[in-house]
Amino acid sequence: FRNNIEHYYSSLSKGAIEALLVNSFLIIKDFIDNVLKEEPWELLGQETWDSMVKISDIYTKEKNECITKLDSLDWATEILLSLVKQCKCVECGSDLITLNGSSETVIEKDTFLCRSCGEVYSYDEITHESLNQRYGYYDYQHGEDANLVDCPFCGEESYICEKGQCAMCGEKAEHTCQRCGGNIDVNELSDGSFCSYCQHVIDKSKDD
Repeated sequence: FRNNIEHYYSSLSKGAIEALLVNSFLIIKDFIDNVLKEEPWELLGQETWDSMVKISDIYTKEKNECITKLDSLDWATEILLSLVKQCKCVECGSDLITLNGSSETVIEKDTFLCRSCGEVYSYDEITHESLNQRYGYYDYQHGEDANLVDCPFCGEESYICEKGQCAMCGEKAEHTCQRCGGNIDVNELSDGSFCSYCQHVIDKSKDD
């Protein structure tokens, strides 16, 4: 992002750039204080430092307001709430996403708003985007297993293997086969307690 901003043209919105500054703020201050042994306002200039402090204060206030509104909703799981709090707008890159207006009785009817660019998301859009941003990518070319798979209980692509739980319905699948003791492949997770081979053996013995 820095390279694009300095040398080319950045497609990031003002809000997204401010978020980058805020996320870097403590690192910059710590580096100047503890490594360079300088005062940040002297090194960067008072005007620049004042601007960074102001942006940080405004952003933190906005982010806290976003989180307060999100916390007021009855989410299916704490995992899902945590992911939505971290979700970035697909249009501008800002993470200032919050409830759009007042809450409905049923959370699935709510819409969500990016306070940086005004983009509006449905419940399904924001939850699936949050899941994909955090867990959707995996390096399958180097043998990495998917971390986000279809939930064997609710059918949504929202079962997080790393957590051993579905973010949408909260159910937990068995990851260790109760017959052979082996790990159950992520693509074979089910609402049962056996790997596919052991389940086949059990089913076959019943037929016999």
